[in-house]
Amino acid sequence: MKKFILISKDAMCRDYLPVYGNTYFNTPNINELADKGTLFMHHYTSAPSTVMAFYGMVTGVWAHDTDIQNYRRSHDIYEGITNFDKLKEIGYDPHLIWDKTWRLREFVDCYQSAEIHPLAIRQGVGAHYVHDGFLKEDPQKEAAAFQLVENEIKRILDTSDNPFIWLHLPHVISGKVAYGSDMELLDRYVGMIRKYFPDDCIAITADHGNMNGHKGKISYGHDVYNPSAAIPLITPRIDGMPFCKKNTTNIDLFDILINRKIAEREFVYCDSAYRAQPNRKLAIINGRFKYIYNKKSKREELYDLEYDPNEEFSLMDDFVYDPDRKVKAPSRELYFYPYWDELDKVRKIMRSEKNRIWKNGSAGVVLMMKIKELIWPFYYRLTMKKME
Repeated sequence: MKKFILISKDAMCRDYLPVYGNTYFNTPNINELADKGTLFMHHYTSAPSTVMAFYGMVTGVWAHDTDIQNYRRSHDIYEGITNFDKLKEIGYDPHLIWDKTWRLREFVDCYQSAEIHPLAIRQGVGAHYVHDGFLKEDPQKEAAAFQLVENEIKRILDTSDNPFIWLHLPHVISGKVAYGSDMELLDRYVGMIRKYFPDDCIAITADHGNMNGHKGKISYGHDVYNPSAAIPLITPRIDGMPFCKKNTTNIDLFDILINRKIAEREFVYCDSAYRAQPNRKLAIINGRFKYIYNKKSKREELYDLEYDPNEEFSLMDDFVYDPDRKVKAPSRELYFYPYWDELDKVRKIMRSEKNRIWKNGSAGVVLMMKIKELIWPFYYRLTMKKME
């Protein structure tokens, strides 16, 4: 019997985990898997939202390379070969465990070759759950969700000869109250899973992160800065490497897990929306540099992630506006950066790559998206109120 389990956590920032530097949480099981395995230091989601990220992970296709024009419920069936199909070809029996409230199959259904196991394991929080006051932790709900997952894993193992299980845990696991509050609970899940799977058959990742207060923003889906775009990945040891410092992407996830192969990519992309959507933001990572293009404002940003990992100062412009003195001044005279002379070449490369892959939506869909943008705040509040 061959078996493997991929554990992913929705909206999990890389920096929530002690193996990436967090000093608050205690996660001995995750730490031990990282010590035995390969810890990916520059791993990126292809999109900072679940529907788009899952599509990339399951199909291996970038958002900008699809024919999808906008983020909408379509009930279309994906006609290409998915990673679940590839798993079946090599003898695995794919299973996907997720929360029962998710409706990912209502968008583009690329999950036909996997058996879906919907469970009640999610705690709604924040903008996804309109409520009065503040949530309180509930150990009984926490224990119930934990038992549901363990029972389902045991049931799959009892009935499947060669299972590949993808366990996708929600933004906040039932019983907890906030993004990031369930890291030690996640570690308990990992400890439970280690009873049923050997350590070299377990991987841990996220579909995307969340802004976590970066640049004054919360939540996810609308930005491609690193708190949303850079995600954790812990795999069994690959080629003797304790760390992988290459830029990697989750569209290659299954190749990394099954073939233990790390692709050499000159560019890695993260796209917040499809081609016809007005608020689309595209990130392109090349080496240590990250370029961001904002479709709506046409603003360009450029960051040296080694020198400025928190993306504090954009290197895209030679002159910067000083809002306090109300003057424009040379950036290099006000911000110390030792590699200004490299930037003309870097900017040219990034702009050229953006122009190469950029596609615009059809006029009709673009107009529909602009109308939707106007009515969306009212629709969203109404929808969330009904979910209360």
